[in-house]
Amino acid sequence: GMVWDTEEAMYQLRLKELTGYQKKYGDCLVLKNEPAYRTLAHWIGNIRVRYKKFINGKKVKFRKEWIAPLNAIGFSWSPKRSLLQLYITLLLNYRKKYKNFDIPWEFKDPVTGKPLGQWLSRQMSKLKKNDLPPEYHEEFKRIGLIN
Repeated sequence: GMVWDTEEAMYQLRLKELTGYQKKYGDCLVLKNEPAYRTLAHWIGNIRVRYKKFINGKKVKFRKEWIAPLNAIGFSWSPKRSLLQLYITLLLNYRKKYKNFDIPWEFKDPVTGKPLGQWLSRQMSKLKKNDLPPEYHEEFKRIGLIN
């Protein structure tokens, strides 16, 4: 039939796509540089912006009914914190297996497919430039990655 509510239709389509991603990778942290998920990543960025406006009482195309289904699959409304926690877990898993943090640049986590080596390399260059966010610094010290 004819789709009158394009916003709702798009939401349902992306929710289905994100649910599939979550089942496959165990998280909802879709990276913009994953070519197969670029559209989904863009939509996620968009829905977070709308959510922020929505909870601040601004007029925006967003529905309160959209929140619970996203929460149910572990969607993160503030991804930076979740992304850090995910990578900390991946770092600890790596150390458990290889007994060190000497992660090759091209290393991708075998379970999530996340580019752990590249990510760590980026964080270390931020550290050298004194540009590493304080919460990253704290976590890196806590797990013994840095002194």
